[in-house]
Amino acid sequence: FLNATIPVARIETKDANEVRDLFVRLQAGVPLSAQERRDAFPGNFTDFILRTGGKPEIPRYPGHEFFVRSMGLKPGQDRGKTRQLTAQIAVLFFNRRANGSDQYCDINAAAVDDFYYQHLDFDREAEETNRLVAILDKLAQLIQPGKHTKLRGHDAIHLVLLVDDLWDD
Repeated sequence: FLNATIPVARIETKDANEVRDLFVRLQAGVPLSAQERRDAFPGNFTDFILRTGGKPEIPRYPGHEFFVRSMGLKPGQDRGKTRQLTAQIAVLFFNRRANGSDQYCDINAAAVDDFYYQHLDFDREAEETNRLVAILDKLAQLIQPGKHTKLRGHDAIHLVLLVDDLWDD
């Protein structure tokens, strides 16, 4: 017993809520969600999803206005659901752009995980990436907060894909 090694992890942060959240999850045995695990994946696609989907407790990840204002989502309080929706939209969008607009792909957890790993070298400045951001910008401009019924995840997916189909016309 006296010779046993005890692993210790020191976590440094200025955000007391982050420490409390970690403590509660560890003590309650609440596992990380699939998206919370993805947030730790390596690569540029992870950074793109964090920036677009939002992780407001980290200033460089505010989240796109479409998700935050137009949809009224709260990425700082939803355990990654906003980022998961963002990742699912991105996976569908980029797969359709690469394979044809009539081609759909799975957006289940395994498919999204695979996309993250297959796109470690994701180009944040690529034409397709800029197109997706421009579509989100346009949707945020058109769909003002409080002027519509609450948008759900599948509504957002359909809106992005519809605007993508109409974008060049």
